[in-house]
Amino acid sequence: SGTNVHMIFEAAEEKVSTSAEIQGEQLLVFSTKNIDSLKALAQKYINQWEEISQNSFTEFAFTLQNGRTHWDTRLSIVASNFQEAKKGLEAFIADSKDAAYQVTVEDSGQKDTAFLFTGQGAQYHGMCKDLYESEAVFRQAVDQCALFLDKVLPTPIKEIIWGEEDTNKINQTFYTQTSLFVVEYAMAQLWMNRGIQPTALVGHSIGEYVALTISGAMTLNEALKLVVIRGHMMQSLPSDIGAMAAVLSDEETVKFYTDQTNGLVNIAAINTPKAVTISGEKNAVNQLIEALKEVKIKSIALTVSHAFHSQLMDPILAKFEEEVAKIQFKTPQIPVVSNLTGTELFLEDLTPSYFSKHLREAVQFVKGVECLSEEFGVQIFIECGPSPTLIGLARKTLSNEDKVWVGSAKKDADNQHIQIQALQQIYHTSVKINWSSIYTGLTIH
Repeated sequence: SGTNVHMIFEAAEEKVSTSAEIQGEQLLVFSTKNIDSLKALAQKYINQWEEISQNSFTEFAFTLQNGRTHWDTRLSIVASNFQEAKKGLEAFIADSKDAAYQVTVEDSGQKDTAFLFTGQGAQYHGMCKDLYESEAVFRQAVDQCALFLDKVLPTPIKEIIWGEEDTNKINQTFYTQTSLFVVEYAMAQLWMNRGIQPTALVGHSIGEYVALTISGAMTLNEALKLVVIRGHMMQSLPSDIGAMAAVLSDEETVKFYTDQTNGLVNIAAINTPKAVTISGEKNAVNQLIEALKEVKIKSIALTVSHAFHSQLMDPILAKFEEEVAKIQFKTPQIPVVSNLTGTELFLEDLTPSYFSKHLREAVQFVKGVECLSEEFGVQIFIECGPSPTLIGLARKTLSNEDKVWVGSAKKDADNQHIQIQALQQIYHTSVKINWSSIYTGLTIH
């Protein structure tokens, strides 16, 4: 006898994405072995666009980044949706120059990278708040710093940087230096988590403390303690008796004039071959500004509470050395280029006397940048700071075209956009990006 079988056929379920969706811009990356095959690949995607655009846009970006081999001939498009992405591909095929795409035919030679850590003056209230909210690694690093700092500071550090109660507190030296350290340390953690491992590090004044921490020469808590003490001591000095100015001339010319002030005005920083900062007793600085004006040398008075890197710092040096002596420094695991000498720092250099001179003497930033380029072969300069200050200065020292200058954040800007642009720049070098790090804490299929 026969058996009756009843089969019920249903329409297949529509595919529903369970991936997290990233809002805003994403970086789409395509690569092949030569430009002709790259154009053919772009055309292939356009031919299949109706099918491709049924997927989640985040899944599409994720697959291009994580699921493909990255060859030397590369195309990248910054887009917020499929429509923008298609426009970018079409513009590339048509050789149009008006779309958000970049293309390079690269050799795969390894390019060395340096992290640059910004100094005082780059701070502003609200700096990098969007990165704290959107980037888990950045947030964790800030929170790690806050765990220590909130036990020793009168006001919580996140309140200083982002709070609305007193938006000017961040400009008090005591808080400025600590705030910059926190943001720059978090920025370096973010870049390293993305797979960007620096060959060498340089900081500008307070920035060198971040560099030494990233290098492993001191622990995070040791560095934070020292930065708090340094800021506190500097702020304890009388305010409004000193002044600083940026002079648009070379070091030799500026030194000729400061030498005539009987030690009342010092060179505080050599930032570019044609930009030198002076610092010292207020009246003497103002007189020097006038004297320079007479010989057609432009100078710009800086808004500062104290005359940093001048003889007005002398009263705190001995006490600061006592505090530095309590730290057990270790051998830097990543080379750090010194502000004092413009050459690599070694364990034996990290003495109390070094740190008091570092606070008092001129920042040799030009020499430091030249050292990164000549001694370490650095070609990619990434600024770990709230403003693209140092890459602007370094660019003037190395007017060499084959350098890549990468900023991480900017005042009154969409820092997520800046970060995507930075990743796009880096993708077009041979530096390997840890693409999955962009999706930290998210589920993507």
